[in-house]
Parts: sequence; structure tokens; C-alpha cells
Amino acid sequence: MNPTVPSAPAMSRLLPLLAAAALVTLLSGCFGVPPGAADNGDNVRIRYTAYDLETGAVLRQNRTADFAVGSGASGLGSQLERAVRGHQANDTFTVEVRDDPALDYSGVVEVNRTLAPIPIVQSAPRMDFEQYVGEAFVGQRFPAYGIYDGLVTNVTNETVHFRIEAQQGQEDPVPSVGAVLVTTVGETELRRELRPEVGATFAVSPPSPAQPSTPRGLEPGSYKVLGATETKLQYSRSVGAPDLVGKDLRVVVTVVAVQQVPEPMPTSGNYGARSSPQVNGDPSSILGTPLPTGDGHTDHGH
Repeated sequence: MNPTVPSAPAMSRLLPLLAAAALVTLLSGCFGVPPGAADNGDNVRIRYTAYDLETGAVLRQNRTADFAVGSGASGLGSQLERAVRGHQANDTFTVEVRDDPALDYSGVVEVNRTLAPIPIVQSAPRMDFEQYVGEAFVGQRFPAYGIYDGLVTNVTNETVHFRIEAQQGQEDPVPSVGAVLVTTVGETELRRELRPEVGATFAVSPPSPAQPSTPRGLEPGSYKVLGATETKLQYSRSVGAPDLVGKDLRVVVTVVAVQQVPEPMPTSGNYGARSSPQVNGDPSSILGTPLPTGDGHTDHGH
């Protein structure tokens, strides 16, 4: 017997339904991912080994990376992040990254090269001072702002008075922004300016609970120092790590974990500034915001 064949009118009604079903299937294959697989915005952890595609040299071996898919925060390029999409935990795959613009320096990023001046004569609550430095006494010297000397000039029950001392024209390297900090001593304040180290490269890590701000408010990524104007330092930026910038890669990836989240993680914005006491001797305080002093002065880093 011949199978039943739909009549022409029935077929004309059936075709649009079949076409719609096929379109749904097609679209789900293009835009959806299997349950449990990484999608844009999901947090993933991968383990990977990166090779120079041209020479075969191992650039990074058995490293791990945590990032939100599509955020550019992996430092391994946008092509690799797109390749992670659709994979589940324990999947292993190889991806070739060629001419990825995310792995090259581009554009111009500017930040202020002048830092807020530091008052030479300062005071701090005695309780705060002794928390960071120790018991206060006249003539005591302590590290101030990470690179200067502090000298205690008077101590009361409530307040410690001190001076900030620096050498005229003092120069201190600040590799975290590819510059040298030059200090000029005035009558009442220390004036500070960043001098670029042209050609220097450096990396800025994403904010973390331990370090919620970034140097001069720079977004995470790799930077190359281009130069400066009278008021601005100038950089070019890449989301790639410095040792991978400008290279074509072959990367063997194993997905370790996928954490699905409803919204993509932010990749830019104002990371704010964290208070950093001026008497704690921490070199990073050179660019940060010190503990407010009794006269209301603070040193703001942006």
C-alpha cells in the first residue's frame, strides 16, 4: 500500500508550521547553549597551556584563569572567550587565536600626571597614629606615604603633630603606572608629578576585596607608555597579558568550573578609591588616599 500523502490544501497549511519549527531549532542552535554550559556573563575557571602558534614555544603552562565569559577579563583574547561559550565543566578543547585585536595595544588612554600636593605640617589622632606606627614620641621618625620620612614634632594626649620630609627633586619609580614620581619641596607642601617612562609596559589587575581600587583608576589590562602632555600621561591599552600581546596563539583549554549568573560581570567603571593611611609605610599609598589629618587635608588618587 502506498503511504497516505497529505492533500495539497493540507500540505499548504503544514508547510508554515514545519518552517517555524525548523527556524526555532536553528535559532536555538545559534543562540542557546546546553544546560550547564558556559554562556556570556557566566563566571568560569579554566586551566590552560598557551603556545606561540608560529614557533611552538610554550608561553604559559598549566595556568588557571577566572573570568566572566565575554568580559575581556581573561587576558587571553576575545577569540578564546568566545570559544569557551557552550562548553561545560571537564570539557577540553583547543583554540587558535589569530590576529585578535584584543591582544594588541590600541587607542590612547590618559590620566592626570599631577598628584595632589602633600602638606608638610600635619597631625593625626594619637590613637590612629599609634595603631599604624607604634608609641608616639617627639623626634620619632617613621615611613610616610611609602617614600618619605615623617618626623614627630609634638605629642599631646589626643594628637600627634609631625612633618613630612623629602629631598628636593626626589625621584621614585612607580612601575605600577610606568612612571617616575618627581617631588618638589615647597614652603608648605610637597608637589608631585609623574614623569612617563616611554616604552615601559605594565599590567593592571582587576579590583579584588584586598585591593578594590586600581592605580589612577585605570581599567584592568596591559598598558604601554606612549608619553605625556603637560597635564596627562598617555598609554595604549590591551586586554591581553603583556607576555601574550601581539602573538598568535594555540591554547589547550580545560573548563574547570562554570558558575552561571543572570547578568554579565562589569568590565569597566569607576572602581573608587580606598583610604590608605599616610603613616603605614605602604609603597602603594603613593597613589592612594591617606588617612585624613587633623587639618582636613587628604591626598586623592583618581
